[in-house]
Amino acid sequence: SQGLHKILRIEKNLVYGCWVFYLNVEKEGMLGFATECDKKNINEILKTISEYISNLVANGLDEDTITKIKENSKFTMAATEPKVSTYFNLLSDFKWYNKVMNRKKNREERMATTVEELNKMVKEVFENPTVSATIYGDADKIDVMSKAEFNKLFKTKDNKK
Repeated sequence: SQGLHKILRIEKNLVYGCWVFYLNVEKEGMLGFATECDKKNINEILKTISEYISNLVANGLDEDTITKIKENSKFTMAATEPKVSTYFNLLSDFKWYNKVMNRKKNREERMATTVEELNKMVKEVFENPTVSATIYGDADKIDVMSKAEFNKLFKTKDNKK
């Protein structure tokens, strides 16, 4: 409610829906953004995501936002019913990390993370990103900015040469 979804959906009305997801394996990770939109909005969505990330790097997250995220997380944990997917997630953890992860300990560590630690991580993650986009649906090449424009927008490694 505070971040990218608010900007893309509520403020700019560019998407029908959007999601942020992540995957991390050992020392590698991926942060992904998925949206459902009209093809006329693709370039503006890419620009908005780029601006959002740039703003995060420049200004960081604030204490109020982190508090809201942690409170929402507590509610989600308390409201979660036991389900089979939890056990599949443990198996998936074992596949990626070669050990059974202690999800309770991980949750406690996340809840204890400070704003300063998070902002340091944001800078590390986005300082020199490798960025790509996959666009599918009825969009054609003419509907989407060029690779050079995209690289410039996200200041990717290819553009820093």
